[in-house]
Amino acid sequence: DTRSDIYSLGVLLYEVLTGSTPFAADRLQSAGFDELRRIIREEDPPRPSSRMSTLNNELAMTVAKNRRLDPSRLATSLKRDLDWIVLKALDKDRNRRYATAGAMADDVTRFLLDQPVEATPPSSWYRFSKFARRNRVALFTASLVSGALILGTGLSIWQARVAIEERDQKEIALKEAKAAEEAANAARSELQGFNERLNRSAVLLATGRANADAQRWPESYRSYTEATQTLPKYYLVWLERGRLNAKLGRWNAAAADFAKAIINGSPTAHGDLSGVAQLLQFSGETAAYRQLSEAFQGSKQDDPMSVAIRGLLSGEITATDAAELAERIERLLTATQHKRDSQASDQPIGKLHKFQDMYYGANLYVAGWAHLRAGNHAKALQRLQESNEANWFGRGIAIPLMAIAYHQLGNGEEALRHFEQSQQFLNRQLEECVSQSKGAPTMPWVDWIEFQLHHREASIVVKGHTPAVDPRIQMIEAFADAAITD
Repeated sequence: DTRSDIYSLGVLLYEVLTGSTPFAADRLQSAGFDELRRIIREEDPPRPSSRMSTLNNELAMTVAKNRRLDPSRLATSLKRDLDWIVLKALDKDRNRRYATAGAMADDVTRFLLDQPVEATPPSSWYRFSKFARRNRVALFTASLVSGALILGTGLSIWQARVAIEERDQKEIALKEAKAAEEAANAARSELQGFNERLNRSAVLLATGRANADAQRWPESYRSYTEATQTLPKYYLVWLERGRLNAKLGRWNAAAADFAKAIINGSPTAHGDLSGVAQLLQFSGETAAYRQLSEAFQGSKQDDPMSVAIRGLLSGEITATDAAELAERIERLLTATQHKRDSQASDQPIGKLHKFQDMYYGANLYVAGWAHLRAGNHAKALQRLQESNEANWFGRGIAIPLMAIAYHQLGNGEEALRHFEQSQQFLNRQLEECVSQSKGAPTMPWVDWIEFQLHHREASIVVKGHTPAVDPRIQMIEAFADAAITD
């Protein structure tokens, strides 16, 4: 059919270009019929450019002369495009040849016009598939041998790997067993040592408390300090020494101790941490204050002493959060008032006043503080005035807050008058400390810290400046430090 005609045209083009047929004529004439068929079916003729290098000199000169080329350039001129046009026409696979003579002529024309031709060299996969078809038996045998070798090698490697893994697992298990034994021994020793240190610290804490009750401050401080060195990761040792430092007026040292207690996991039970948040804020221990205030914010436990609310109010707080705290303390005041009313008829007047002094006056003050932070200045002033008239240990610490409330209500005269009262209250407390050579006044240290925070704020709001450092503060700080030395 047409495809065999294309093959014939390819033979003619090959002979036109090289002056020789694709296969040497003498070889074809000497070959038998079967060999002739094999050569035609299986062997690919050399490319025209390659054939030129095998021609004798006389024939090569003749071809070069006919092409009007130098003999040395003859092979180069046939490379690539002409090679692929000829070989496409002579392809053993008839389906890979040119479909028509016209298609072949178009490709020759493209070559003459220096345009890209459609004929391309056969792919590596195509050449390999042809080779495989010609050498089926050899390739099959080689594949079997290679497969057996690969399988045997893989099996050997797998067996070796399994053996190595088993050995490694045994070694690892042995090492883990030894490590576990060592860890268990270390844990046993550590537990025994911890128990000894815990017992030792318990004795030291008890000794410290006993000395503190007897006002033997140096001995108490030494016991607490040794307890912190014996069990430094135990929050209670820092909490106990912090309370001693706070009682003596060593504010920065107390705040540092309380901060370590918080970091080491101190429970946030309100009664145990009364005043701690305020002191952390007062001394600039912001990280510990933030951690404690977050715990207070998440706690909804009833707190008749308002420890959490007072701690939250001492830091930065939004008006919305302050209003929520004000509602909580107002509910507590209402419940306390109902209880007082129910007990008024069957309790002696002394006990009633004691109950009022302990809780009610303090909570009136806290309510006024919360209302002030919430921006409800009139209600704040009412509660603060009520607290200042009640008989409780912190009476007087609400005065600077009252000065701020009057200022916010636009009553500058009352604001200044109450600020002067606050200054007088401060002077009385400092004079008491100086006259008695001690670091803190008689009032509870929690109230004293809050008062100093309030007085500083009132000075900024009402007077427009931070109060100057009073030299008496430095004096009583020296008294506080001297209290723990022999």
